Amino acid sequence: MRKAKNGKHKTTDTFDGETGVIDPTPKKLRRIPLKTLRQVHREMAYCYRDNVAGKLESNELAKRIYALDRILNAVQVAELEKMIADLQARLSLRGVTPLLLAMPEQSDDMGKLIEERSYEVPRRDSSSETRN
Repeated sequence: MRKAKNGKHKTTDTFDGETGVIDPTPKKLRRIPLKTLRQVHREMAYCYRDNVAGKLESNELAKRIYALDRILNAVQVAELEKMIADLQARLSLRGVTPLLLAMPEQSDDMGKLIEERSYEVPRRDSSSETRN
């Protein structure tokens, strides 16, 4: 890149090696956030509509959908982890020890883990409850 007279960067031109003609500058790529399930679904739908309109070839659609599917899985896992953490925090406020989400490799270890932990659920006072 070289600087223009006004101090701003000017992009270099790309020439076709055979013809010597300047290649057209590619369009600016869309940058959209893919942080929520809705945003990823929206981008998948956008790609599908581009394919139906003939703007996107089917092999390129498959590549994009695959990548978006991987992103979708990562977002789902992150949201589930957040939900579990929120539920564990709510349970701990009520005095209930939340279950750890660790799976031991052997089933014998799972039995020992369950025996070691005591899970107490606070009982409601039946006299204070009103029935409808």
